[in-house]
Formats: sequence, structure tokens, C-alpha cells
Amino acid sequence: MITGLVRQAQDSVVALTGPNGLLKALTKSVIEAALDEEMSTHLGYDKHAVAGRGSGNPRNGTRTKT
Repeated sequence: MITGLVRQAQDSVVALTGPNGLLKALTKSVIEAALDEEMSTHLGYDKHAVAGRGSGNPRNGTRTKT
């Protein structure tokens, strides 16, 4: 799986490191997925779940970091 991503990036002339590199994109995806799962575990329901409506502790969404 990882080898395929690296080969695909090289074929598409995408840098592996740097500000727009594959490593940065993968790291971002892994961290966001981990944080989302941690939030689901903490609240006891997944994002967009009906269980969160009217609970007093809803997931209000996200916004871009500034």
C-alpha cells in the first residue's frame, strides 16, 4: 500500500517531502483520523450521528486553521 503511494507520487512528479509533499499529506490524514476517532470515543457517538442531537454536547463542525 505505502509502496504503491510512493511510486504513484514519483510517477506524478509529487515530492515525497516538503510543504506539498506526500509525507505531509499522509501525516495530516493520519492525525485528523486519530483526532476524529478520539472525539467519537469521548462523546460516545460518531460524527453526524442522530444520538448527538439535543444532547447538549453536539459536534459543531470544524473550520480552517488560521
